Amino acid sequence: MARNEEKAQSMLNRFVTMKESENKKPVQRRPYLASECRDLADADKWRHQIMREISRKVAEIQARKGAAEVVSVGAAKEVLFEEEEDVVEEERKEREREREKEEKEREFVVHVPLPDEKMVLLKKKMELLREYASEGLVEQEKEAKAMLNIHR
Repeated sequence: MARNEEKAQSMLNRFVTMKESENKKPVQRRPYLASECRDLADADKWRHQIMREISRKVAEIQARKGAAEVVSVGAAKEVLFEEEEDVVEEERKEREREREKEEKEREFVVHVPLPDEKMVLLKKKMELLREYASEGLVEQEKEAKAMLNIHR
């Protein structure tokens, strides 16, 4: 008797699943191009499906790394960091060498004091006195200034 009940139950289950599959929409295939999709809701559904697949595959790829691969990636990163430090040190030394080279290449400039107005006037005055006055007259002028205590 139990056997007949089991057969009846399985027949009922098959019938119910058949009716449910008739009521369902046919399985839609994802369009190859986005321009083929005309409904915004469908486009959003396909986009979400694609994003789920991508994230699942990325997770699988990342999970596949074994211990050896993780160690090799870590070692490669360390090598890159060491190379970066070496490059930074070389650049610093190169800048220092260039600065020293620039300092050596600078021209040696001697600062000569320029004559101020008083010195220019005194020189002009002396030139004019040499042209128009005799030495005796200049001597007498100096003696007179010395007696009068005039220092101009």
